[in-house]
Amino acid sequence: MDQGLVSCQTSIIQGRNEFSPGLVRLKKQHLDRRLFPTTRYYGSKLRLVEWLSDSLRDLHFHTVLDAFGGTGTVSLLFKMMEKDVTYNDALWSNYHIATAVLSPSNSALRSKDLHNFPATVCPKIGYIANTFKDIYYTEQENRWLDGAVSSINRKLDPQFRSDLFYSLFQACLQKRPFNIFHRKNLYLRKNCDQRTAFGNWKTWERTFEELMRRASLELERARSVKSGSTTVLIPTDASKISNNYDLVYLDPPYLKQQKNELNYEGRYHFLEGLARYDEWEYLIDTSKNNLAFKGSSAVEEWNSKKYFKDRLFDLVTKHRRSIVVLSYAENGYPEVSEILGHFKSEFKNVMVVRQNLSHALSKNKSTELLIVGA
Repeated sequence: MDQGLVSCQTSIIQGRNEFSPGLVRLKKQHLDRRLFPTTRYYGSKLRLVEWLSDSLRDLHFHTVLDAFGGTGTVSLLFKMMEKDVTYNDALWSNYHIATAVLSPSNSALRSKDLHNFPATVCPKIGYIANTFKDIYYTEQENRWLDGAVSSINRKLDPQFRSDLFYSLFQACLQKRPFNIFHRKNLYLRKNCDQRTAFGNWKTWERTFEELMRRASLELERARSVKSGSTTVLIPTDASKISNNYDLVYLDPPYLKQQKNELNYEGRYHFLEGLARYDEWEYLIDTSKNNLAFKGSSAVEEWNSKKYFKDRLFDLVTKHRRSIVVLSYAENGYPEVSEILGHFKSEFKNVMVVRQNLSHALSKNKSTELLIVGA
């Protein structure tokens, strides 16, 4: 198979992708950014979709595995590129997000049901109200969430359940300071008003009903993408997925050289609890005041410097007969030089593409990398 890379020399490229002489450039694809749902998910590639598309459009492949799929943004991009996409993520909350975003359009009747659902929720005192008082949401909001999840779980159609969970997750993120669940900090909302410079007070004070409806409209736009087929796998460790894809896209957790950071389960454990409502009480680490999860071994090892490098290198080696595309950060662990050394040992052709990024909540800039081996 022509892998679309014609030089074994590693190229370090700033911004745009420049391939070796003799490679015919394909016509640049226009992407309608409005088709991608907005997301407040840490590490989302939403603002990089044009760069990713431009960087990958000369590679020759049809089937693709998005092994650490997250919000499904990159899978949706591959779908727009008319590829057959297989999505995977270790979290059930992300499984519901991808099932919603990557599925075909609903009927007009189902779209109406999705939009009208929030008005049908009957608040109740359930697990959230009894367990998460004064942690993330107000008492009234906790009761509404208990009622919403109970109603969602009674829906017989699994696709519709995922659609509803998607909209609920987006609403939950928007009503959170920093859009994550890393600490017990409801007081930040309670101590702010429209005159406060910090945060996004107007969005915090919107109702779950309003925010869910907004998310459902964005979901419908994403589903207007007709190209490419998609398969969403039951959540599993990326290391256990078969190696029969033309291209494997890897966007594993970023481990920084100098410190350890919260993993995705630590940032989004509350969404994972909503997705696993009936078993939530058995998943919580009660020693933590924000009631985060105990943590599964597969997730923990992908976020540990003790295991991460070996796991990543083994995964790259497993898929060495495919094109492997690794999203990485320049200041990540292990160092880029180590990763390039491993790629060169496994692939005849290796290429690196770079893109500088700035961050809304930080003055520091970072560099996003695509490391491509074939």
